[in-house]
Order: sequence, then C-alpha cells, then structure tokens
Amino acid sequence: MSNYRPVALTSIPCKMLERIIRSSLVEDIEVNNLFSKHQHGFTKKRACLTNLFETIEEWTEAIENGYGLDILFLDYQKAFDTVPHHNTHRKTALV
Repeated sequence: MSNYRPVALTSIPCKMLERIIRSSLVEDIEVNNLFSKHQHGFTKKRACLTNLFETIEEWTEAIENGYGLDILFLDYQKAFDTVPHHNTHRKTALV
C-alpha cells in the first residue's frame, strides 16, 4: 500500500477513439519512415530487450576499440516516491 497509485478509468468510446488515432499515427510514421533507428518502444519487432542488446553491442564495441566507457544508472522510481503528494501550500492569516 505504500506505493499505491490510483487507476484512471477511461470510457469505452474514449478508448476506441484513442486506439483509432494511435493506429493511424503509427501507420503514418512507419510509412514515412519517421521513427528513429534508436526508437524501441511502441514499434514492431522492437522492445526493451532489443534496446538492451543494441546497447550492450555498442558498449562492447567501444571497449574493444579502446574508448573509455562511463555508465550512469538512475532510479527514478525512488525519486518519485520521495515527492510529497499532499498539499504543501502554506495557509496565511488574513490581516
């Protein structure tokens, strides 16, 4: 319960409209080849795993070619857990 976040319920017509718009946009982007070669999310035959494979390949190639390699990992989940979600506005007295 400490990490509970509410779920937003969307109406069926809204979901249908979102799906129609998304499929139309994605089709247009694919036809016009507008996706970056680095785009892995929301594309066919690419996902987090293919992103990981490409990243490891690039790191390995950099090391084999004698380049230095610095890697930084960030844990955003813990950062968002520390944000106060209650109203933090101070109440001021009217004088």
